[in-house]
Amino acid sequence: MEPTLAERVVSVIVETLALPAQHTTLNADSALFGAFPELDSFSILNLIAALETEFGIRFDDEDITAESFETVGTLTSIVQARS
Repeated sequence: MEPTLAERVVSVIVETLALPAQHTTLNADSALFGAFPELDSFSILNLIAALETEFGIRFDDEDITAESFETVGTLTSIVQARS
């Protein structure tokens, strides 16, 4: 069975932020911004680059807001809109 878009986004998040294995259970409602000390401005840039590479998309400047990175679901919505 092929992973869903959300599962692929979670995989990129976990790998890019080097989160412990227990975070592979993140779901659409899981908080991101403010929930992980690993998620700082530098890691957000790395995460954006990793998502762009993984999904062959480009984030627009207006996509890069605190609200976009609030939860896994909000970030997945951005990826889906750009795909």
